[in-house]
Amino acid sequence: MCKNLFLLLMVIAFFGGAGCSGNDEANTQSVPEQVQVRAPAIEALKKNMNSQQSLLINKQKFQVASLPILAGDEVYDTRLRQPAIVKNEIVVVTDKAESDVLGKYLKEHGVSVSTKRLASTVIAIYFANKKTDLYSHYQQLEALPGVKQVEMQFNYSPTTDKALATM
Repeated sequence: MCKNLFLLLMVIAFFGGAGCSGNDEANTQSVPEQVQVRAPAIEALKKNMNSQQSLLINKQKFQVASLPILAGDEVYDTRLRQPAIVKNEIVVVTDKAESDVLGKYLKEHGVSVSTKRLASTVIAIYFANKKTDLYSHYQQLEALPGVKQVEMQFNYSPTTDKALATM
């Protein structure tokens, strides 16, 4: 019994003191150095986030580096927490199949586009000029009477070729 008690005390003494180095000053001094190394990285991250604008697109919050938003620009989808490439396409849902609200809008703005009817009230608009301010058109289309929904299209696939991503 005494041998077991002695062994138990030895084990406790060994493991109890293993975590302590006896030099507490050395351990506390390393923490501020780690904080100092990370502080510039955190400040750079804050600066980058402050320079971006948050916009509501497709009823979702996106962060953009700047306006205007052009085809091929990279945006950040905060809901999905991933970047996306803006496609050169906006899809519009009208309230009536025979509505010519889009034709009137496109004529008024002199925009060169091609369209494709996806369903009786759903039309995809493909902008011919890659330098078209898509966000401006998105907002204006949303405000039109007879338009139920407008969606800017994004590519979330991890391609590095922006020309492919905007198609």
